[in-house]
Amino acid sequence: MLQVLYTLKTGKLFERRTTTDEPLAISRLVLCQDSRVLVVAAAGGHVVVFRFCQHEATADVSVVHTTLLSELDEHASADAHDAGRTRSSQGVSGDKGGVQGQAALSHDPKTSVQVRAGAHKLAPGYQADLVCLLGWVDDEPPAPVSSLAYSSAYGTVAFGNDNGLVVLDCLQKTLLLCVSTADLYGTQDPHARTPRTPLSRKEQDSRHASDGAKTPPSEQRPTPAGALEPSAASRLDKDAAFSRSSSVSSTETAFREAVVALAFVDAYTKRHDERTTPSLWVGTSVGALLVLDIQLPTTADARLQQPVMVSPSGSIFRLRGALLTVALLDCSGHLVHSTGDKWKADQRRCPSAEPVRAGTSKASRTASQSGEANSDPDRQMAVVVSEQQVRVISLPSHTARFKADMAADGIARADVVTLKDTLCLACLLTGARLLVYSLPSLRTLLDADYGSAGDVRMARTFCFSNKGHALYLCSPSELQKLTLSADMAKEVTDMLGELFIPCDTPEAPKPSFFRNLFGSSAVLDREELFGDSSGKALRMTATHIPGPASLTERQTTGTLSEIGRAREAVDERGHRLGELDDRTQRMRDNAEQFQSNSRALADKYKNKKWYQL
Repeated sequence: MLQVLYTLKTGKLFERRTTTDEPLAISRLVLCQDSRVLVVAAAGGHVVVFRFCQHEATADVSVVHTTLLSELDEHASADAHDAGRTRSSQGVSGDKGGVQGQAALSHDPKTSVQVRAGAHKLAPGYQADLVCLLGWVDDEPPAPVSSLAYSSAYGTVAFGNDNGLVVLDCLQKTLLLCVSTADLYGTQDPHARTPRTPLSRKEQDSRHASDGAKTPPSEQRPTPAGALEPSAASRLDKDAAFSRSSSVSSTETAFREAVVALAFVDAYTKRHDERTTPSLWVGTSVGALLVLDIQLPTTADARLQQPVMVSPSGSIFRLRGALLTVALLDCSGHLVHSTGDKWKADQRRCPSAEPVRAGTSKASRTASQSGEANSDPDRQMAVVVSEQQVRVISLPSHTARFKADMAADGIARADVVTLKDTLCLACLLTGARLLVYSLPSLRTLLDADYGSAGDVRMARTFCFSNKGHALYLCSPSELQKLTLSADMAKEVTDMLGELFIPCDTPEAPKPSFFRNLFGSSAVLDREELFGDSSGKALRMTATHIPGPASLTERQTTGTLSEIGRAREAVDERGHRLGELDDRTQRMRDNAEQFQSNSRALADKYKNKKWYQL
């Protein structure tokens, strides 16, 4: 049975809105079990970081304002250009009460929601700690968040959309990186990106609709390679697929490369590295996987004072199709993840209580020590999954060790899970097929058909879990759970719940004579009940002795006649008494009427003299 344990409302943090849109609708969330931090992304383009606390608190919520542009708009203002292309303008308000960066914004940009000013009374449970608001661009709302990640070991949050990437420092409440996807490549950008038109999206749509009938087919030029425009289906699911834009003029083509996959992990970011370093792996919608280096302070005290640096490492991997999943394995085949300190029960709402990542983590040291003990120079393996390909890349040599290509159907969902205490890659294909690969060899362990190919809801909500479990929404109000493990399938009958409580059945009552007599449908005659066939009669049973019938008949007739006459006399007496009662009632009514008339006449002449009569 599913039971609601906790309910959290994000709308209490923001001002009330009268519009019909739903900017507060939750689109993505990440829960860290170690530090008990919940990160929520909403449809309005804002991200909220919640921390679990057992005590009630009254505090200000830190707010970070930023604007994310996909490319340079020659008609945009200088403030918008600085805010979107670099991290030079970042407005931060809240506990810090200051402005970080080289230059501050003169005013906060327009956003879909506004955080309520003043202190907030926070109930025990998940309490809001940081809010990041994305500003509007050219009177258009920001693109919805397409990917979200949080690391308790680094104390950072990263999220991306169709325009670029944003990285936040949850401890210092500052903006670390706000950059478009094109700037992540640096000088290694393989795509030809044209300037964006100064027209808004609505004006572009109307212009395309009007020019479509006027422009001859011979004058229309094809879309440059790599140009992407999210289709209607991709608006519903940013992790699904992106379609090529229609044929339009090259001067109006806006190259959009969305950030669709994020992962914080300690890895060998560059070739021939000798030690793992904190990094952020960024996957885009065109199949590019970029690695960013994160430089953290060396001590825990300096972590709260010195800034954190995020910069591209120069390592880029390319696959076909949009990136779906990125996971790292060590040389022994175990999953690599950087874990922070455990949450403490007496922890209060303060920055110093957050698990602080300083220096090299335990996972990093373990990976380095295991790599030194092994003669193989490659000490990690990166499992990268896109819509069309699966690659296992050795680190730090950056060579593809194993690969698998999807011939017909693409991959809709993929995740690295444990099955029989062994890591494997579980995939859901767009053709309603389930694939399970072994890691790192990518041998096919399971290939089975499941569901229908056109079920969009299943593709959007499908998720894998450890021990071969999977879950998805089969209808708007129903959950469907399945298993990929044969051992788990054998135990399904024992795990099913029961509607009624089992109890011992009482003994059946003994049949009685009257139940058999009146409950039976068989026809019984008098001879069977009272005749010789019913058995020998008892001694106390009465016996009928026939006598003279004439005397009995005369006595019966006389008795009946006397009873009839007595009944007639009683009826006549009752009728007379009824008539007497009616006459008495009429006399009583007449007397009361005469009395009332006499009183009224006496009152009329009471105060009159004799000569007035």
